[in-house]
Amino acid sequence: MKVKSNIKRALRLTGYLLLTAALVILLAMISVRERRVPCRAVQVHIPDSLQLGFVTANEVKSMVMKSQGAFLGKPMKDINTEKIEKDLEKHPYIRTAEAYKDVKGILHVEVFQRRPVVKVYLRGGKILFLDDTGHLLPFSRHYPVHLLTASGKIPLPAGRKYSTVADLPEGNPLQDIYHMALFIDKHPFWKAQIEQIYVDGNGEYSLTPRVGAHAILLGDASAFDEKMKKLNVLYTHALNNLGWNIYTQINLKFKNQIVCTRR
Repeated sequence: MKVKSNIKRALRLTGYLLLTAALVILLAMISVRERRVPCRAVQVHIPDSLQLGFVTANEVKSMVMKSQGAFLGKPMKDINTEKIEKDLEKHPYIRTAEAYKDVKGILHVEVFQRRPVVKVYLRGGKILFLDDTGHLLPFSRHYPVHLLTASGKIPLPAGRKYSTVADLPEGNPLQDIYHMALFIDKHPFWKAQIEQIYVDGNGEYSLTPRVGAHAILLGDASAFDEKMKKLNVLYTHALNNLGWNIYTQINLKFKNQIVCTRR
């Protein structure tokens, strides 16, 4: 009985080994076949294209062509998807890119765009955007219609190219503007209500609302979230009852108080 059991185990093991070898050979044959398949088409997918229109499918195809040359008809093995991804991500408005190939000879390219949270008018007339990760983006006409704006005494230091607000010299207004814009963007009410951030020559900030004929004075950029909490209390318990145009100014500079100027 023991001999028969050992024979059965040996046969079972031999069967597993033969099956594994067959699978390895089959996969190798498929891999060789895939590598010989020519590239028949490229399909570009931009999931956020309805919200953002900075990059089109045709532009992505052109960038792939620049990266790989005339890729249609080229063997799939000769198409470098890693290089495609790296080259696409050099575009200022592409946040991430993924390229992959399928067995039918289709090159798939998926890109996600950067999402601006504020449009900034720099001193001197130049315009740029800050996205939700703090990247400085060049001006584009294809931006969301109701995007928050920032203006005033906002310099961009010369002498080098800055990629993010973290790269800027300490104290540059763009750093404060980014943190304010990100806070506003994350709160649906403030995103709908606040239209503009303004910084004056003394480094003091004010906000312009969409509803209500009043200026919102912040002073410096410190404790911004606390100042907005105070403003929310005023809006909820006063302006909703007294009217949104009763004040010309709402001053949030001072700790634990709000100073309002009546019309």
